[in-house]
Amino acid sequence: MFKQYFFTSFILIFFNSIVFPQNSITVILKSTPKDADFVIHLNEYIDGAFVEIEQKKVKAKDSTEIVKFEIFESNHTKLHEIYLDEGINKVEFLHNPNEPNLEITSWYYGLKNGDIFFNDSPENEAYGQLIQTMKEYSEFLLAFEKEASLLTVFDKDYKQNIIEIEEKIEKLQTLLNINLEKIEIKFPKTFTALSLVRLNKIPTRLNSILLKMKYDSYLSFLHEHFFDYVDFSDIQILNHYALREKIMYYLNSYVDKSTDQIEKSLSIIFERDNLNTQVNSYMYTELMRLFISVGNDHLVEHLTNKYGSGCSLDLTLQELKKLYSIQNTKIGSKAPELLLFDNNHKAKSLMETAKNNKITVVYFWISWCVHCKKTTPELQETYNLFHKKGFEIYAVSLDEEEANWQEALSANKSKWINIAEITPIKNSTVAKTYNLSKTPTLFVLNDKGEIIAKNLFGKDLNDFLKEKLK
Repeated sequence: MFKQYFFTSFILIFFNSIVFPQNSITVILKSTPKDADFVIHLNEYIDGAFVEIEQKKVKAKDSTEIVKFEIFESNHTKLHEIYLDEGINKVEFLHNPNEPNLEITSWYYGLKNGDIFFNDSPENEAYGQLIQTMKEYSEFLLAFEKEASLLTVFDKDYKQNIIEIEEKIEKLQTLLNINLEKIEIKFPKTFTALSLVRLNKIPTRLNSILLKMKYDSYLSFLHEHFFDYVDFSDIQILNHYALREKIMYYLNSYVDKSTDQIEKSLSIIFERDNLNTQVNSYMYTELMRLFISVGNDHLVEHLTNKYGSGCSLDLTLQELKKLYSIQNTKIGSKAPELLLFDNNHKAKSLMETAKNNKITVVYFWISWCVHCKKTTPELQETYNLFHKKGFEIYAVSLDEEEANWQEALSANKSKWINIAEITPIKNSTVAKTYNLSKTPTLFVLNDKGEIIAKNLFGKDLNDFLKEKLK
């Protein structure tokens, strides 16, 4: 019995000490008001967001309070933020495994205002210098961008002024790189130097005659080379939001907003030899989240089809539902079934309608929509031209009040199939299923119920039907 107890105790001690080793973050808070009650929160950057991992309730007994957070040991540097309940500032810092027991010193009101100091932390000294360098750079860049915004094409020296501002920006970014390299040299083994500096460096053409000949515009150069310094094989870059910010800045600043150009920019981001699988999955998820949020179905489909193989998705349930509806309503997919009552209170199936016709248009509209009031008469003309050739319209009203729907039907006198859900838009299963963000919206189905086209209006729809209903 004694041997069994001893063995079990030994295993528990061994298991706790080896499997769950702990490091610490100690906060030394000076000049604390007597009897002050407060809470210190510790967050960690995990999977693209700050998550609270612990909070400590403190009732001050002395002017100096020591608060200790135990954290699990990691092989990677982690980004944290710390703040007081009543404070408005969350202060960022890094916990490097080479600095296992980190000490932070602040004054009570200093921490509330976001001021902290580190006791012997080269990592956070480097990070502090990086933040300061980027802040100074951003202030100069903003000034140059403001200068450029004041120019107009009607200025007699417009082109020359633009070139001069571009040169200023390129020189500024060369200076930025020099200052970032100083951080690399001074703190060579830190996460800041090894990963974050490379994420923040920006390529320039200043020392290359060939690049200046190839790219007469600095913007065109950055369109293709903005990520040249980034090591996409470095999994540690996922431990900071700098990667996400760099991607978003690239899309906003160095990519034309047309869908075709964004597609080309995705190839610049994803098609590189040193792309780590986990980094690839992270970027894929972030861009998927962006395209879902702005409702760009085409880019969601493009991203899925071209770069989705083997990528995991870390989306919210709401984002996953929207992604599912986008994928279900893309060209080539079978349209989701709709079974609703028409204006004569008879149930009408979309799939049965499609099966009984060569081409069916699913027309989503609403009685008060100005664009629908223009589209409906055009569709009536199309219906009259092609109905006898096997064309049908399955019109789905998104009206919330039946009276408004019935009144619009009386005015339109449309002879196609008219159905409605009659529910608030926010509760509409139809709108969610078909990922509707506007009216009018059209889906063109074949006799198998497959989506073969979207949003063809007027002459475009007529030309399409002429070809399909010969």
